[in-house]
Amino acid sequence: MSTPEWDDSELTALKAEDRRLRVVDGVLDDMLMAATHSMEAKNFQGDCQGELSKVEHHQSVSASVWSEKAEVTDRLWDIEFGRERADQMRAEVAARLADSERTAQKSRRIGRSR
Repeated sequence: MSTPEWDDSELTALKAEDRRLRVVDGVLDDMLMAATHSMEAKNFQGDCQGELSKVEHHQSVSASVWSEKAEVTDRLWDIEFGRERADQMRAEVAARLADSERTAQKSRRIGRSR
């Protein structure tokens, strides 16, 4: 009988880390939205330094949070669904993202009307 590649304590730790990263991501998004709304209320004029610093902070850390979330999600999927099914799920997500990007690129094209 083979032993699994993980144990219950690893699964528990990964789930806790996933919850933590979701909270961090949510707080960062809330901070960005609040800063943006505040700047809109000021018509993007006057003193917006506090808001701009929050936007800059979001830009500086969000990519690393997303990267950490992806790593944790990958490991959770491997444990919860098995490596083969997790690989299929990752491929499906990648295909959907590629389709979304192609659609977004098409909508950004400026066409000429006749």
